[in-house]
Amino acid sequence: MATREIVVGERVSIIDVIMQDDLETLGEVVVTALGIKREKKALGYAVQQVGGDELNSVKSGNVVNQLSGKVAGVNIKRNTGIGSSTNVVIRGSSSLGSNQALFVVDGVPIVNRKSGIGGFDFGSTIQDINPEDIASIEVLKGAAASVLYGSQAANGVIMITTKKGELAERQGRKFKLSLNSSATVGFLDKSTFPKYQKKYGAGYGPEYEGNGKYWNLGDIDGDGNNDEYVVTSEDASYGAPFDGHNTYHWWSLYKDLDTYKKKGAWKYADNDPLAYFETPVTLSNSVILSGSGDMGTYRLSYTNYNESGASPNSTLEKNSVSFGSTFDFSDKLSATTSFRYNYQDLIGLNAIGYTDNDMTMFRQWFQTNVDLKQQKEAFEKTGKNLSWNPKNAEKAKNGVPPIYWDNLYFARYRNYSSMGRGRYLGNVALNYSIFKSNKTNVNALLRFATDTYSELQEKRLEKGSTKRGGFGPGHSGSGYVRGDIRSRVLNYDAIVNFDFVLAPKIGLTGLVGGTIRRQYLDRINTSTNGGLKFAGVFAFSNSVNPLSPSDESRVRTGRNSIYGNVSFDYDDFLFLELALRGDKSSTLPEKNATYVYPSVSTSFVFSDLLPHNPILTFGKLRINYAEVGGSAPFAYLKDIYSPFVGVGGGSLALSRTKREPNLKPERQTSLEAGLDLKLFDNKLGLDIGAYQTKTKDQIIATDVSTTSGFSKKVVNAGEIRNRGVELTLSANNIDIGPVKWSSSINWTLNRNKVLSLAKGLDTYQLGSFQGGVSVNARRGEPFGVIYGTDFVYLDGKKVVDPSTGKYKKTSNSDNVIGDQNPNWLAGFKNSFAYKKLNLDFLIDGRYGGDIFSLDMYYGLATGLYEETTFTNDLGKPVRNSLEDGGGFVNPGVNPNGRENIARLQAESFGSFGYKSLPHKAFVYDASYIKLREVSLGYDIPVKRFVGLSAAKLSIVGSNLIILYKNLPHADPEATSGAGNVQSYSVGTMPLFRQISLNLSLTF
Repeated sequence: MATREIVVGERVSIIDVIMQDDLETLGEVVVTALGIKREKKALGYAVQQVGGDELNSVKSGNVVNQLSGKVAGVNIKRNTGIGSSTNVVIRGSSSLGSNQALFVVDGVPIVNRKSGIGGFDFGSTIQDINPEDIASIEVLKGAAASVLYGSQAANGVIMITTKKGELAERQGRKFKLSLNSSATVGFLDKSTFPKYQKKYGAGYGPEYEGNGKYWNLGDIDGDGNNDEYVVTSEDASYGAPFDGHNTYHWWSLYKDLDTYKKKGAWKYADNDPLAYFETPVTLSNSVILSGSGDMGTYRLSYTNYNESGASPNSTLEKNSVSFGSTFDFSDKLSATTSFRYNYQDLIGLNAIGYTDNDMTMFRQWFQTNVDLKQQKEAFEKTGKNLSWNPKNAEKAKNGVPPIYWDNLYFARYRNYSSMGRGRYLGNVALNYSIFKSNKTNVNALLRFATDTYSELQEKRLEKGSTKRGGFGPGHSGSGYVRGDIRSRVLNYDAIVNFDFVLAPKIGLTGLVGGTIRRQYLDRINTSTNGGLKFAGVFAFSNSVNPLSPSDESRVRTGRNSIYGNVSFDYDDFLFLELALRGDKSSTLPEKNATYVYPSVSTSFVFSDLLPHNPILTFGKLRINYAEVGGSAPFAYLKDIYSPFVGVGGGSLALSRTKREPNLKPERQTSLEAGLDLKLFDNKLGLDIGAYQTKTKDQIIATDVSTTSGFSKKVVNAGEIRNRGVELTLSANNIDIGPVKWSSSINWTLNRNKVLSLAKGLDTYQLGSFQGGVSVNARRGEPFGVIYGTDFVYLDGKKVVDPSTGKYKKTSNSDNVIGDQNPNWLAGFKNSFAYKKLNLDFLIDGRYGGDIFSLDMYYGLATGLYEETTFTNDLGKPVRNSLEDGGGFVNPGVNPNGRENIARLQAESFGSFGYKSLPHKAFVYDASYIKLREVSLGYDIPVKRFVGLSAAKLSIVGSNLIILYKNLPHADPEATSGAGNVQSYSVGTMPLFRQISLNLSLTF
């Protein structure tokens, strides 16, 4: 243990001492595969650690978000909606299937399944891990680091080690009580939300009746004469210019409102969509009891996490209980346990993608004259779906649902989705020392772990809503959908660890072991049929017609594994490690079900051979090669039947995907080399590594001719290569006068390429979207290129159609118009300590890569954005008619090569946006730089407070400033959830800056 000096000062009777490892003596220790602790200098592969306190400085519903910018080689993208999932990719996308990292808690893999129903993202199950319980996270980046976890770890491993209590004694009392409280408030970052034009209102242009052809006509006041009223049926803002005159609005058309038949000024809304958002508030409170006894340590904690979202009626509440302990029954037998239970309720999250998404309305299809406060008051007064978007005055008066968009408050409080999940994680490990001497140490580990959760998902559509899909057959604007999930994983490990001194300078450590893993997953999704009988009753008994057959699945999978590794060391400076694992998977055919893969790594601490010098403290070279296999998803092996409702009743139908009975396991090979330096007595550090991975025989479903009776066929195909460089620079405890400064820079570069696909296949589609854009794996290109229409070029110049003034675009959508992969990622962290004050900040960013914005694609066409109301080259408003000097000239050439002079009219819908431009025009640079975190902490003197041994107060800001970005009106980091498609911006929630006040007390 390290020697510690304690200044007594005025403290007379109470002195707390917590013994700490002497890292200079022991060497830096990290947690590796299977939860085994190793000296970092002995490792021939890259491992990076983040401490629990650093992860928990910002209270978050998803601890994974707190890794942003802190680990080289890790690319994290998050959906900004409440409770939503996060995409985590280590060292680039290497698979046509899943590229998500494996999460391991206390040595055992856990389920990290993305949850969702009907266009809603309920988040990933990793969110069930309480950040307060985390001691550290290690990121195992390469196959050599993670090979002992087998095929499930092909995409890298995020190792979570939980707290088990501390060895501490205070005045004879062997425990301590801690109270941690945090309050967080969010503030909208307006740069990530649309900035509307404020000059024009509802409509698609001068194509109606009334004055200037911008208005609907109808008898609103009941005098028998036509009146002018707003074109409520249109979800665009290409209408009449705001001039303040009185006219009839949407609120004039509903007889349930006091404003029925009344007029109001024609103007930009006093309460635009910014008024829709509420102030998000998060409260987190924890009570922790930890300590030690004669036989070990223990820790018991309870945390309540309560988050109210920025959208109305959106909340996330979690209650977590955990217990961790270590017990020494004797000199030979010890045990480690961890048990945790988490229950969370999530209500009212936003939909992702194009459909049923509030943000899609605000970003693409809206009228700038609509006042959100009036929409809210209309719902609160009547409880009805009185929308700004009725088809006409007559439909509004008769209570017919709106044509496109519901009253947003009706939708939030009546048509909300919800999810409840209870999860239990248990882990018990027994360690028995078989033999121990000065030269030999052999022990056995038996470990049992279980990961069990049940989840209820619900989606509602109240009577009187606009009709939309996903609510069962034959519904007419109402319905109820429920999904039930039951998941259970059982994991059994038996491992023998050994450590031998073979000769005075030669050592051998290693292990042999086996794992039995069984997974059980039951799902059932059911919906009403024909809508709801009665309003407000969301139950299957309220279905108009008898329920249709449920979508039900029952999955049982298993994997049996044996593995071993040995590590030789010579004089504690040269290390050679060999590992081998064999898996037998139930999802592969019997003849290919067993697959074996090796790894070899070496570490050379060359500084031990050099004379002592004040500059180089430590130097290590590492190199490794590894292979890892990959199993198939469930139900890719044998043909299956699914329920089918046909004429005369239900039946079973053969799946349209032809399974492959001769599947082989995927195979990934990895080669890595690196250099680790510590300089000036560990004050400065450099860790640089280069790697290459190749993944082949990938298991995918490709398109086949429908004449075969199928639409897809499962095959082994495809090879993807990733090459990259990772760099970490660090400065530790640098004295700047009375201030101590520590800093680190993480930098990552990755290049991937699709080397091959199936025979005769050049492109494999990863996802297709609204507007005709798709993201693909294309042979010879990076993984995740964006397909769409492009400009037509002549000698490198854009071609303009002289008859319309619009750019000509390609007739097909298979042009490569972007690449979702960043050129590089970086994070820059700094810490300053002065007496009892600590100041930390983190800046991180991304350079390069592309993102397609469907919001700009449609939102420019509908005239929402300020980009559609500029003064043109003639000094006139661009939306004036051509006769009145409006319009603009697109730079480019005509098909004959002459400079374009044709003016494009801009007075009606489609002059900008998708009607006039190809997809390429809406592909933006996804680069950004963010001031991610700033924290200021103060260790409060406690000598005046009886019974208090430690106290800390801190204020923390997160997502404070986007210092640089190119994507307009949105956060380029926001996504539509976890998955292979990370280059599609549609209807994302805006970013909210967060300010937290944290207080920690220890008694």
